[in-house]
Amino acid sequence: MTNLSEFAEPVQPSRPTFLTVLCILTFLGSGYGLISNIGGYMSAGATAKTMSVVSKEMKSTTDSLSTVSDSTAKSNVGQEFAQSIVNSMSTMFTEENLKKAALFGIGAAALCLLGAVLMWMLKKQGFYLYLAGTLLGIAGPIVVFGAGNFLGIAGSMIGGFIGLIFVVLYGVNLKHMR
Repeated sequence: MTNLSEFAEPVQPSRPTFLTVLCILTFLGSGYGLISNIGGYMSAGATAKTMSVVSKEMKSTTDSLSTVSDSTAKSNVGQEFAQSIVNSMSTMFTEENLKKAALFGIGAAALCLLGAVLMWMLKKQGFYLYLAGTLLGIAGPIVVFGAGNFLGIAGSMIGGFIGLIFVVLYGVNLKHMR
């Protein structure tokens, strides 16, 4: 008599529902990030031209507000903040910077997507790729736009916050991966 267990395929551990949901959310988010950053890279020239016009108009507006403010008050923190944003925009939205930022975004999204695919298959290596993608997504805007650029820091913080939440949530599921 033959033992039937010899012919049975090894039982794969089942993926927890929570990990499945996280992976699906990552597939959607990172897939969108990958596509939008590829589009951003391809349209960097047109975006830079548009933002140059917008930046000039905003600078003109803040300069005229500054003139009015100088005659009515010694200092206006709100206008100084607005001018720092306009200055950030003018240095930030060059074709070269937009392309660099898009390349960082493509790399980060690709690493996160690959990491999610591996975690879908319950492989721990996926967690570390996802972590690397998240860190790249945080570092990218700072490297491209500079640590003193308000908009670059804000973009890095927003993306980093969401990414780090997912890192923690994936970390909770490491015990289910091999």
